[in-house]
Amino acid sequence: MLNNGIHLASVATFLLGEQRRNFPRTLKPCISRLRAKVSQLGFRLFVSLILLAGAIVRAQAPPAQKAQTPAATVQTPPTPVVSPEVLADHRVTFRLRLPDAKEVSVRIDGTANPLAMLKDVEGIWNVTTEPLAPDYYGYIFLADGAAVLDPSNNTVRPNLLQRANEVHVPPASGDSSDSFRLSPFRSRPCSNH
Repeated sequence: MLNNGIHLASVATFLLGEQRRNFPRTLKPCISRLRAKVSQLGFRLFVSLILLAGAIVRAQAPPAQKAQTPAATVQTPPTPVVSPEVLADHRVTFRLRLPDAKEVSVRIDGTANPLAMLKDVEGIWNVTTEPLAPDYYGYIFLADGAAVLDPSNNTVRPNLLQRANEVHVPPASGDSSDSFRLSPFRSRPCSNH
């Protein structure tokens, strides 16, 4: 027996469709409420699935691109900076593109003080040295007090204290005094002395 005094057999026959007219009236409201809840739950499930499908479609769509002005799309890269540039008279020109720096200098091995550099209208700092003796020189830029390697020169002199770039000032043509002279950090030819 169920809670309302109805036989289980009566419920089974109602659900199977037999003897609907004889089904007790006390369970009819329960069944109709159950059907209403199931249909309401089904409707909520249907709406949830539609909203979920819409969210998935929006997530997979590519983002809308903003209209770009022609001036924003046409950007020319800055001209490359040549540094260091060894001149024929053994002077060396150092250049560094650093438009936001306030003060830049270059410290060269074998010189007493760093050389102050001047900034041009493009934000490139440069300085030309006095003639240097043929040799390998290490150098580093000092930008607002901070050491900066030369981004235009990939030759780096290893050092335990501070890394530095390296520039080679070759001997004058016909002068062979520097033909076997190498940087102290490079391998030297063997001699039979």
